[in-house]
Amino acid sequence: MAATYEPYSRETRTSVRVNRRNYPIVGRLQAAGRWWPVIKRHGCLGRERHVVFDRHAGPGGDLRGLFILNRSHASRQRLNVLRRVAATCSDLPAILECRFERDHIVLIVTWVPGMTLAEYLNEARSHAVARPSPTEAVRLVRGLAHAVCQLHRHRQVIHGDLRPDNLILTTGSSRLVMIDFGSAWTTEATARRDPGDGGVAVYQAPELQTRTGTVDGRSDQFSVSAILYELLTLQLPYGGLGGSVVNFASAETAARKLVPPGRLMPRRRQLPRSLGQDIDRLVLRGLALDPEHRFATSRDWLDHLDALQTSIRVLAVAPAGPSSLTGVIEWLAGCFERLRPSNDADGKRSHD
Repeated sequence: MAATYEPYSRETRTSVRVNRRNYPIVGRLQAAGRWWPVIKRHGCLGRERHVVFDRHAGPGGDLRGLFILNRSHASRQRLNVLRRVAATCSDLPAILECRFERDHIVLIVTWVPGMTLAEYLNEARSHAVARPSPTEAVRLVRGLAHAVCQLHRHRQVIHGDLRPDNLILTTGSSRLVMIDFGSAWTTEATARRDPGDGGVAVYQAPELQTRTGTVDGRSDQFSVSAILYELLTLQLPYGGLGGSVVNFASAETAARKLVPPGRLMPRRRQLPRSLGQDIDRLVLRGLALDPEHRFATSRDWLDHLDALQTSIRVLAVAPAGPSSLTGVIEWLAGCFERLRPSNDADGKRSHD
């Protein structure tokens, strides 16, 4: 039976309440033998992702991720990757149900409460929410980098499609959690991928878009560095082209388009000069178009991120003179964050 989606008009929309928050229902989806109220829709034909409400999940119901994949060898392989990934960390999506229909696969997974990083960045650009401080941006990305390197080491998985749409900024603990592994491949199979398979070019490393260069964990390193660049500047690297810059310019010309994030950060003057330079060096190295010029190993990359996080805490960075209530609140929150003892939620030191 084919999956069927029916949108609701604004007049017929209702809402559900989950974890003390109301979610509007935008339509309904028929899949896995039942109708699901739909909260959000993402993706494209053959690789759709829906956030749905499951009224049977616990006393009051809960949100679920519902994926519809083409029934193909690649989808089966990615399903196996997701099973590997779910066993890595309890924070990552867990498979609740998998059904093989005639022409597609329906996958139902747990959902991580929060908003996508893409939604947060859009609100920050429109000034609906405060943009992240450099301190907060580094903290978020450091935690993400540790999680990505866990996939590389313990599950031999390359994500291949790390971007704001595929990351949830969790409520409460404010961490970045990966939610979509539709483009993830095992390390041994990554070299056989088609160029540009499944990802968004601006966040993808150049070697994933061509058949040149080695494809390994350094490809995810590029994507995470692009996300850090965007958190710091609210812009994409390489003049907005990101990794796709190699499709429009020679390597030499493309490299000149990469502006250090410090030049675009509105709070650069609030940072000690040495710390701003350290941020620039880490981000620019992770964004090198040639993977041989990035951090050679996950340990090297994480060591630099950990050292940067330590420097931020030791230097106790704070605005010189907050000019608004928002600035004061953000400064106080940063002080409490620096005083909080390090724990597992902050990301333990990882080793290769």
